[in-house]
Amino acid sequence: MLSALVFGAVFLSVVTTVTAAARTALPERHWTAAITGLTTAFALGQRLGPVPAGALSDGPGGTAAGLATGAAPLALGALVAWAQPGRVRRSRIPPPGTVG
Repeated sequence: MLSALVFGAVFLSVVTTVTAAARTALPERHWTAAITGLTTAFALGQRLGPVPAGALSDGPGGTAAGLATGAAPLALGALVAWAQPGRVRRSRIPPPGTVG
């Protein structure tokens, strides 16, 4: 129950994060396609991911096998995110002492 509550409270942040990442990493003409593709991939993962995790949890490996099935894609995603080139955040507020 707690897991569902937490997920429900934060799932829209995925779409917001994907939108921000696409706008940072790509030229404007590619934003729509990137946001669409990444949001669709997230939705498919949410739809299809529980199937193998549930099947493994019901098997001899028990819940640990099911949780490992969920942890593996998360670890892969973390590695991919870590490998991305750094982005410099540009502030829209002029530095102190300058005339804007």
